[in-house]
Amino acid sequence: MNIEQLIWLGLFLLTFVTLVSFIWVFAPYFPTRKGHLELIKKVADLKPGDVFYELGCGDARVSIAIAKAFPKAQIIGLEMAGPLFFWAWTKAKLSGCKNLKIKWKNIFWQNLNDADAVYVFGMTESLNKKLKEKFIAELKPESRIISYVFTMKDWSGKTETFKGKINQNDQTKISVYTVVNN
Repeated sequence: MNIEQLIWLGLFLLTFVTLVSFIWVFAPYFPTRKGHLELIKKVADLKPGDVFYELGCGDARVSIAIAKAFPKAQIIGLEMAGPLFFWAWTKAKLSGCKNLKIKWKNIFWQNLNDADAVYVFGMTESLNKKLKEKFIAELKPESRIISYVFTMKDWSGKTETFKGKINQNDQTKISVYTVVNN
């Protein structure tokens, strides 16, 4: 096999692994818009010692932005798709944020009982139901769930909605759900 064939084989394998990763996690990669990061940081409103999880952190842009804005909080990004995890982990290391960890982990295998805030982007109806059950079972009272774009139906706790303001046509909603006594 010559060098050109090896390069093509490598590209094919990388593409294949990436596609299988996205199929395996049942979620395509759609990053949070950079223009909404300021609003997300404002809504997160973390205090020193708070723990923030980003579920399905993709390229870790939210985790990195939150880690830089709140250096005394602990930030944990979870990603299950292998190529995205490696990308996020590399970006996190290069960011220099000492309060940031990126884990290659299924979001349903991570106990969230220490979370003060959880960020999610993209909840299909079936995922919404599973996550809602997980949040109710694991999150402590007064923990906040920050949901980008998608809403959580029938939430029994406090709910606030914020609108994105990138431009006049921006209809993006960021919903914050607060856990009441479990």
